[in-house]
Amino acid sequence: MATFIRERYDRYRQGILKANELPVEAALAKQINEGYQYLEHASTRADHAEVLLTYPDEAWRRWLSGILAGTPEEVLPVLREGLRHACIEEVVLDLHVSTERLSVESMMETFARRVRPLL
Repeated sequence: MATFIRERYDRYRQGILKANELPVEAALAKQINEGYQYLEHASTRADHAEVLLTYPDEAWRRWLSGILAGTPEEVLPVLREGLRHACIEEVVLDLHVSTERLSVESMMETFARRVRPLL
């Protein structure tokens, strides 16, 4: 998410985008851009991540519309809608980089235990 915001903010600074076309307020985009740490890109300890983690849930939902993200109950309708089309032959899970708090194994276990039975 930080990379997306930074790219849009850069286009805003170049005059290509207007402030209302940024995914967040210009001041927040600037803060994320200035706090960005390449070596800790996916770490929750990075300055830009701290800013993103304090952003309201409703804003995250707006940013992630059309992307499969959320609780099993939130994900289920999106999965069901996609799977009802005959042209879709497979679904690919693109897992984010794991952290100390959230391993790939725990993500897969949660999917297997909470999402798959709903399908």
